[in-house]
Amino acid sequence: MAEKITAYTDEITERLSDAGQTISHAVAEAKGRTNELGQTMVDKVEETRDAAAGALHQASKTLHSQAQNLPRGSASDLAHSAAKRLDSAAGYMAEHDTSEMLADAGSFLKRHPGKSLLIGMAFGFLAGRAFRRD
Repeated sequence: MAEKITAYTDEITERLSDAGQTISHAVAEAKGRTNELGQTMVDKVEETRDAAAGALHQASKTLHSQAQNLPRGSASDLAHSAAKRLDSAAGYMAEHDTSEMLADAGSFLKRHPGKSLLIGMAFGFLAGRAFRRD
């Protein structure tokens, strides 16, 4: 009887060890694939970063130009302020690589979780409306 219990215990231990190794292998493989996907995304962002910075800079110039045609006052001031922010964002994108921007975004999320949540919700709402089928 004791021999049967020992045999069952050994078999269970072996199966648990095999299962642990299988799970460990699956986790390592998933981690590798996640890292590959993340690097692919960073590479794609890096490829378009300069073009996006140029587009923001051009939008800033256009907004400044259009603001010149507005009567002086709050609308004109608001347009110039928005143009300055666009130009600032363009400069930031041109001067920082994707890794630095991701690190800065993570830092912002940690410092301002509530604000980040609201921005995410607003972005999600706008994206949903943009892609909604009428």
